[in-house]
Amino acid sequence: MIACVEGLHERVFFFQGTRVYNELREEGGVGEDEESSPVVRNVHWMGVAEEPGSYRCVAVNELGKDASPHKVFLVTDGESPLAISLKLEIGGEVVGVGEAVRVVEGDDLKLTCRANKVSVKAPLTWTLNGALLDTTVKETWGMEVTERKTRLSLISTVRARILQRAGDNFSIACRDKTGNQTSTVFHVQGKSLTTLFCLQK
Repeated sequence: MIACVEGLHERVFFFQGTRVYNELREEGGVGEDEESSPVVRNVHWMGVAEEPGSYRCVAVNELGKDASPHKVFLVTDGESPLAISLKLEIGGEVVGVGEAVRVVEGDDLKLTCRANKVSVKAPLTWTLNGALLDTTVKETWGMEVTERKTRLSLISTVRARILQRAGDNFSIACRDKTGNQTSTVFHVQGKSLTTLFCLQK
């Protein structure tokens, strides 16, 4: 909900950028607060979270024109409210992404980076241990990268169907062109150690 305060003004509009996007309608939730006065009244607009962007309230009448500061609305079609976020799947099961994640050599690892188009600038790129995830690095770790878009999001996925153990751990980050990023660290455990642990247990 956006609330507009108008002083002796008759009409309120919502702007996205420089264009009028939503004009207040009677059925849209216009009303006066109980504590309103003849000079100032609050007008509320309620709508469906569908179009992201920077909005402002503009009131106009014969006395002039006034506008509120911009209010940014981020609408996502993903599961996270963050501008850029990671989703991890191991063996097809969703696993929480923290500062560090333990995986096993040979795991089917899928890491998806989702970014809100309003907040970030394409393209999304991956780095592994600080180096660009290029062809050589992808072959070393047995990884592949796929890209896709939705109406509201940029989506990039790194997948290692059979994770190679090219080191004991690696950090991986997803970032946009302006430097917004999200990252995590993976600790890679060898198969033989896992087997031995299970037998001892």
